Amino acid sequence: MGLIVRINQEDPRHLTLLWDGEPWRVVCKFLFLKELNTFSSEPHFETFMEKFALLERKVAKRYVLALLSKKGFLSGALGKKLEEKGFSSPVIKETLAYCQERGMLNDSEELSRLISKERKKGKSVRATYFKLRQKKGVDASMLHSLIKEDPHSEEEALEKVLLKYSNKMTTKEEVRKVAQKLCQKGFSPELVFKRLYHSSLKILK
Repeated sequence: MGLIVRINQEDPRHLTLLWDGEPWRVVCKFLFLKELNTFSSEPHFETFMEKFALLERKVAKRYVLALLSKKGFLSGALGKKLEEKGFSSPVIKETLAYCQERGMLNDSEELSRLISKERKKGKSVRATYFKLRQKKGVDASMLHSLIKEDPHSEEEALEKVLLKYSNKMTTKEEVRKVAQKLCQKGFSPELVFKRLYHSSLKILK
């Protein structure tokens, strides 16, 4: 019977690959459908496996290079995208290593860029750490060491953000709203209170 390719009923964006009528793999329809047409007449599973392994590596590299040509990625995020498309763990590891060896994938550089981007938005060290750790899945030890090396302290970052609000804090209510926004950005409530306490005193005079 050999290979049978079917559109996945649960998710039409994927294909279910069957060999001799038994489900074998689920892969991305967009990436694999055209390539798999050349496999339909292959009668031997061992030969098919060898050909598919080569095809999977080729498709994975092509897909990753297309992604990296548009923007930078962390290796964890890129690996997750490959996993979602149905690539096997060995091929994912091999593809990521291929990109790292050629300098196309560098977690330290990408993390530094992301940290700098968040800090330019006025985000505190705490907020930056939380976002990259929770939403990007960055390794805690690596993230901690990189953020520690950031030259701007939380106090300095707070002063920069406060410049945007300097003309708005003319009443106690406005000071309270600014304090709330700063806490939402990730600045510690203690630091915000300490810094804005003096502004409140000036308004009361």
